[in-house]
Amino acid sequence: MDKFDIEFSWNYFSSLHGKGVVDSLGSALKRLVWIDVMAGARCSSAKEFVNICKRKTKTIIVGLVQQAQFDTIEALLKLCFQNIVGVPNIRKQHHINVLHKDVIEYALYATSKDKYVFKF
Repeated sequence: MDKFDIEFSWNYFSSLHGKGVVDSLGSALKRLVWIDVMAGARCSSAKEFVNICKRKTKTIIVGLVQQAQFDTIEALLKLCFQNIVGVPNIRKQHHINVLHKDVIEYALYATSKDKYVFKF
């Protein structure tokens, strides 16, 4: 982008939708807790879930977000995104290339001849 002179593009494949790193980590943590619960442990709150995770793994860093923290960040994000304009037909696009700050190029695929530019 402009400030750091970094090229950035993103290619989306629907077969991988919902199966990223975050989903894998979440699944691994849920499995650890489920195994512990099946062995007799109690897990009836987010705090207990986090405590079991911290006890069972040192390779994944787990933390608890308090409701007040969540509410504060949610309010800030709502302010940040309240005036965002949606990119037309973005759900059908599989390639996005950042051209400049607030300017993207998007297309069905990276190799598509038809490409569109959108300015935020």
